[in-house]
Amino acid sequence: MAPPNARTMRGLAPLVVALLALAPASAPAADFTFRVPVTLSNVPSVTSIRIDCGVWTGVAFGAGSVIGTAFTIVPVSDGSFSGPVTVDVNANANGGLTADQARSYSCWMTAMGRSRTGAEYGASPGNMQSVYEAATGTTLASFRSTVSGPIPH
Repeated sequence: MAPPNARTMRGLAPLVVALLALAPASAPAADFTFRVPVTLSNVPSVTSIRIDCGVWTGVAFGAGSVIGTAFTIVPVSDGSFSGPVTVDVNANANGGLTADQARSYSCWMTAMGRSRTGAEYGASPGNMQSVYEAATGTTLASFRSTVSGPIPH
């Protein structure tokens, strides 16, 4: 078989460009990756959970300026879920803050589901017990909906 000539190569160029355009770009690594362990059991009305994580310049949760936030939503089936939920957070370049300025983090869970009447509800850390009880008529036996701490340097 003869080697390709210049005319054949020119004809292939648009095809190569088109295929490169379809190739997935590799995503840059996140500034912070949190793997939040979550265990839910016996909460049949919960259909999904949302895990939010934030990074701050202050030494305590919520103190200082926000460097970045992100969330991941995970489906819940049959009222149970067990496993780590990964949340990738990047520093907000528009705010002028960088990842190396981070001093603390916090991650929190919002439970989303359907009440006894079929209405949707969302129970966040500040109102988890009361919203869940009003929506389902049952009390949560125990829950921990936040985790926070310092970021080591």
